[in-house]
Amino acid sequence: MTKQSAVVWITGLSDAGKTTASELLVKLLREEDEEVILLDGDQLSRVFTRTSYKRESRLDISLQYSELCQVLSSQGYIVVI
Repeated sequence: MTKQSAVVWITGLSDAGKTTASELLVKLLREEDEEVILLDGDQLSRVFTRTSYKRESRLDISLQYSELCQVLSSQGYIVVI
């Protein structure tokens, strides 16, 4: 069986259930023996430094997240972010 990689972005307003939805998706995929990595936004914000909440800074940090996702998915993982 050939494993396929993918990146799934889950976005929404604060307290909309993004983390819950992400965790459920990851659980389902792991039950199907998929290799999945969960990148939670709250955890990522502790790792990557954002200079401000201005639009330019938010776009910059999003680009860094997307580059990380690309690296992981290129190695055969499904990335849920």
